[in-house]
Amino acid sequence: MAETTVESNFQTIPVDQIKPSPHQARKVFDEEALKGLAESVKQEGLMQPIAVRKVGDTYELISGERRLRAAKLIGWPAIDAKIIKTVSEGEAAAKGLIENLQREDLNAIEEARGFEELNHLDPAYWTQEQIGKVTGKGQTYVSESLGLLRLPESVQDFIARAILSRSHGELLLRLPTPKQQEAVANLIVKHGWSVREAEKCINETLNKPPSRKIPKGKTGYDPLSNLWPVLLANKAIAAMGGWVVNYKDEHWNFSISSKAAPAKEDLARWFHQMGDALGFKAD
Repeated sequence: MAETTVESNFQTIPVDQIKPSPHQARKVFDEEALKGLAESVKQEGLMQPIAVRKVGDTYELISGERRLRAAKLIGWPAIDAKIIKTVSEGEAAAKGLIENLQREDLNAIEEARGFEELNHLDPAYWTQEQIGKVTGKGQTYVSESLGLLRLPESVQDFIARAILSRSHGELLLRLPTPKQQEAVANLIVKHGWSVREAEKCINETLNKPPSRKIPKGKTGYDPLSNLWPVLLANKAIAAMGGWVVNYKDEHWNFSISSKAAPAKEDLARWFHQMGDALGFKAD
């Protein structure tokens, strides 16, 4: 999906004719902050128009949902809008996501889901590198953000509500199972641990020798169980969306989402990255 130039014009539109975008990156709206914005708009007017596109007899919001909500709060019947003439649904979605992702006030999980959705619109074009370039974040930042989406929903919720920081989330990814990630996250919240204190707990968890007792119904333990957390935390193994390894019946099973590696070249790249990390070099 190459970037294209879109035409636009400005118009005052009734607020009841504007429907929300299905591709809104922001999911949480601070009510107090929204009231503050509404008061500012009431006193100073709208400093920047919202952006919409025409869909039938109505308009679909592309960017500016907080401004639109503020206008509704103060009872404005209409709002200034920039009407974007886009080529396709995908282009409209991409433009809205980019405008939201370029802002600084999304929480880490909203931002990560925005990156993920942008990639899913066109995986061949919206690679981690391209997303990082367009949003001004950088490929490493995008890759680390996407990693947060591998955490359990409860842990993601802690991060979205700023109970845990982005750095806490990145540390928790070192733990090999969702159960461990959730357990340690709850300890961090309960004790109010800093990132350094959380890191100490995680290091102790990873360095704890595995139990030799075999539970009923189990045939054995993964002999490389201490290795996988290290590789899962390896930024060089950067398959979009991450990867998972399971050990059962003396076999290792690796899983990568088809969305994570949409082409055979992506899969081949991941195998090479994994081989390099394990110390195997191709001839």
